[in-house]
Amino acid sequence: MDKADKIANEGRKSISSYCINDCKSYCCRKGYLVMSKKQLDVVVNNKKEEYKNEIKELKNGKMSLFLGSSGKPCPSLREDFKCGIHSNPERPKVCGDFPIFLRKESKTVLLSPRCLAVKNNLLYPYVKKLQLEGYKVLKVDELPDISTINFSDK
Repeated sequence: MDKADKIANEGRKSISSYCINDCKSYCCRKGYLVMSKKQLDVVVNNKKEEYKNEIKELKNGKMSLFLGSSGKPCPSLREDFKCGIHSNPERPKVCGDFPIFLRKESKTVLLSPRCLAVKNNLLYPYVKKLQLEGYKVLKVDELPDISTINFSDK
């Protein structure tokens, strides 16, 4: 883990209480989650049949899970707005990286536009530190289609 990873992790940890208590884990209740088939099995656990209409296989072989239809949040989201698979090493990388996505090869960082902590500028001190490390912060309008970008290094 390099310095940029440490800064990003500090930023993510700094908003955890906000995410649970104020935001109510909005990212886990609305949008799409793209992951491998193995990760999908971890996320849906024994609820695959219940979520069959929200699951779609993408052209690249990844799986997409739609969050938010008919009040269906992420199957791993508990009633206390905490993640039920947070410590599982097989959980999707995008979940662990959210809302700060680092692209080390291009020294760029994207902050999720869906994150209320980002919208409220709660990550500003960490973004500043990343910029001091030479990272450029991409704005959403600089991306052609955020859904087509693979933010994980794996």
